[in-house]
Amino acid sequence: MKFKLLIIIILCLLSSKMISQTDEIINLKGKWFFGAEIGNNTITSFVSNEKKNSIQGGIVSEYYFAKRWSVNAKLKYFKTGMSFNYNSIYGRFDGTVLTLPVNIKWEYPIFKNLRGNLKLGLALNKELESNYSYTVGKKTDYPTLYTNLNYGIGLNYFINSKTSIFIDYELYDLGTDKNDNGSSDLLIDSADNNLISIGVKYNFRKN
Repeated sequence: MKFKLLIIIILCLLSSKMISQTDEIINLKGKWFFGAEIGNNTITSFVSNEKKNSIQGGIVSEYYFAKRWSVNAKLKYFKTGMSFNYNSIYGRFDGTVLTLPVNIKWEYPIFKNLRGNLKLGLALNKELESNYSYTVGKKTDYPTLYTNLNYGIGLNYFINSKTSIFIDYELYDLGTDKNDNGSSDLLIDSADNNLISIGVKYNFRKN
């Protein structure tokens, strides 16, 4: 199901012919939206048969400073983790994080009030739980406050000038290295996640 959804989003991003033939109805410049979202979380940094999927959710804030550009911020809670297996030595980290991703987002019209988007930014993470199953003596005092790269694609459908429903596919990568003694200093063993979210956002300002 997740891969089918991703394929649909990618096809929309590549539909330049459709984009050129449609007209934009709603001008969002200067509007501020607030909302909430929920969806699936996949931990992509597990290397064995650990449980990778769980539910995630959060709140959303977005300000459109131009016709197709906005600053998008979220406050999200989800499980994360990482495991490694070097030279038959296995280690595993399990945790939960409260994360604040802030992104610059570019939108374009697909069909009337349906828009695709691309976004890129950074996320500030605070680990609420940090559980290590490492060999005795191996370092586990890694920072619980760190940043990582956040980027994604999505679809927005504006029901009217105040209400939108959306689907986002986001990646959280390249956070703090949780295995300093890996096979190579060039490899970063960070806790990485892919999130698919559905949500609604609303502009509360009166016309």
